[in-house]
Amino acid sequence: MDLDLLISTLTIGFLCHTLIVTIFSIFIQQSPEELQVTTGIEHFCPEVDNLKYFRSKNAAFAQYFADMEGFDLVRTTCIYMRRETSDISVWYNNELIHQCSVLFAGRHLLSDFLELNPNFFSQLFEQNLRDWNQLTEDKFRATLDVFLRRKSQNWLKNKRDFAEDDPKFQGFIRLMAIGIGGLYYYVGTTLGVLEQKGKYQSREITPVYIGGNGSQVLNWLVEGGRLLADSEISDLLSQMLNKGSGFNDRILEKTRLSQRPEDEVACGLVLDRAKLTGWNKKTKEPLIEWIETLKFEGNIRKLKIPDLVPLRTFLDYFHVSLKELEIEEILPLQNYELGDEPGAEPESTYNQTLWRNTQMELTNISLKMKRETNDILLEPPFIMGLKALLKVLAKEWADK
Repeated sequence: MDLDLLISTLTIGFLCHTLIVTIFSIFIQQSPEELQVTTGIEHFCPEVDNLKYFRSKNAAFAQYFADMEGFDLVRTTCIYMRRETSDISVWYNNELIHQCSVLFAGRHLLSDFLELNPNFFSQLFEQNLRDWNQLTEDKFRATLDVFLRRKSQNWLKNKRDFAEDDPKFQGFIRLMAIGIGGLYYYVGTTLGVLEQKGKYQSREITPVYIGGNGSQVLNWLVEGGRLLADSEISDLLSQMLNKGSGFNDRILEKTRLSQRPEDEVACGLVLDRAKLTGWNKKTKEPLIEWIETLKFEGNIRKLKIPDLVPLRTFLDYFHVSLKELEIEEILPLQNYELGDEPGAEPESTYNQTLWRNTQMELTNISLKMKRETNDILLEPPFIMGLKALLKVLAKEWADK
């Protein structure tokens, strides 16, 4: 049975991981000379401060795009998207000028939605839900992740276009587009703040190079299941960068997907043609939110998001951009109405209900953050709000 095979794969993977760790622990106790005798391979052990052989994850990731795919880092944003986190780095003239990590990635853009609506998942991939319903919540989530890694590429290539006209599928990819668009809007906000502080010497947005296993969710948004740099979705995401930054919105830059998702860092570690700087600085980057940086100290007794104006502004710009760019692959929210200007107080019943529910969901999230700052992973309020908005919209989609 297919599901049993998936569970067996997870078990075998765990046993293999344990075996590898055991073997590695034996090898690591040997000197380079002893390892050469054992393996027949000459081992070189550089000092830990040797920047030629050791570099940060973000530096190795950017090095891959510069040397392996031949893209410049004159003004560039790199996003290394995993399952749980997206590592964002901004480069200017081959120098790293800002980096941060946000808890918003592949899981929040794909598997969370399918987990919320198992009937849709069953229909999409022709699965028997009786087998899946026997799994615990944690095992369901882990099995779903393995299933998507194994099956998604083939499904996108051969079956995605047949689902194109299904209203449920249209709602599904709209959720994904809003989520990814929100991440780009946040990156645009970051560029705007960096420009104001004099760290980013340009009033133009950047191209975006995106990789890691989570980056493959972008392929769901386009016909044929493969995002191209000149697609209308790439234009939409570029416009979200523009709107977030406040720069010239007549300039559209391209999003480029890695050709080797999840191999970028390993490749980048053995490449060194492009001379990258700035990545070995020890300064800690503050979180950037809207037009100011955030610093948290001591205990968090209460975290309250005062209003949703930035989030409303983003969603308004998202809908405006769908119309301005004549995007056909993503449909707007059916009952969503635009106000006199982006971010204005909602007047329609649907908008008021949407933002009231989002505020409640966001409050629920913030109530769970009452503890020592060292014990929690801090998030930019915009990203917290975006996840709350997506949860509200996903419930609405799943209940239809």
